[in-house]
Order: sequence, then structure tokens, then C-alpha cells
Amino acid sequence: MIPDCRDSRCANQFGTTALALTSDGYFVIAGQGTGNAIHPGKWTAPGSGSADWADTRGVTDLQDLIRAAAVRELAEETGLAPDDIEWIRVIGYGRLLERGGLPQFFFLARLRRSLAGLRITRSERSLVDYHAQLHFGPRPPFRASVAAVRAELLRNTARVSSSLWWCTELLSRLPEEDLSELLVTPAGSTA
Repeated sequence: MIPDCRDSRCANQFGTTALALTSDGYFVIAGQGTGNAIHPGKWTAPGSGSADWADTRGVTDLQDLIRAAAVRELAEETGLAPDDIEWIRVIGYGRLLERGGLPQFFFLARLRRSLAGLRITRSERSLVDYHAQLHFGPRPPFRASVAAVRAELLRNTARVSSSLWWCTELLSRLPEEDLSELLVTPAGSTA
């Protein structure tokens, strides 16, 4: 017998987490507000959330759907338009056991804006308190830059959400040539 979704502790949706890199070479982190049910008071990637029905409009396959959900979440939580996202790419996939096995897709995105161009929208004010930045060296070797960002986060480990930790962990596992290919992208590419 399969229980109704409202009677099950298993996730019946999927989530996305998008770590964003600003135009001036910083990773954006979001300080979660006390109204956030998942990670209150913790740092997370600014594009974290679950897919909703609006994300299904105009999509033709799973890749389009997960990308649409990630773009919407990132745009909502940074106050940007989807066109302000230069590109967004999947960097990993996992299941969040603390959330009923929620399937979670992890992304890296490059923004066309600096941190100063981000804002917290009215609908997100109870969920996000602030945006902060972690310096990321915009030139190779990128692995050293990812390691420096992870070291900074580890100094504040009690404040780091599992989704932010996983984004940086997935980036740290990529070889330098893959990071270079990922981060050195022609303008306008959304692949």
C-alpha cells in the first residue's frame, strides 16, 4: 500500500541549489532568516528551493525543468531577472536525507551583476536576511580559489547549510580542466 503524500515522510518534489558567482568575482551567499523552515539563521546558496508547477511551463524535458526551477529560485532570491543570469550549469545531484530523500540538483551560475546589484524581494524578506560575498579568484588555478572559499566556510561551519556545503564540495571535486571549462564561458551562453 502506498501512503498518500500528506501521510508520508518521503519527499514528493525535487529541489535545486544554485551557487552564484558575481560579475566581479565573488560567490554570493544568502543569510537565511528565522522564517526559513529548512535552514533558519544559516548561510546557503542564494538559489535554493523546490520546484513548483510554474516551472513546467514551456519545458520539454527533465533538463529544461530542473534548469527552469534553478533559474526561478536564483532570480527570486537575488531580485534579478532571468536575463541577469549569464549561464547556469548542473554540477551535481544528490538526495537530501534530512528532507525525506529529496532529490536535489546542484548548480553553478554566473551573474551579470555585482553583489551591489542584488536585492531581497518583498516575497523573500521573511526567508532571506542578507546577501554576503566570499572572494573567488576569477583566474586559474580555480581549484585553489574553491579551496580558499571552502576554508572560509569551514571556519564558520556552524552557520553553513548542507546545500551550500554540497555546492562547494562538488566544485572541489572537479578537476582544474573541468573548472576552467565551466568558468571560462563565452558571454551569453546559458548551456
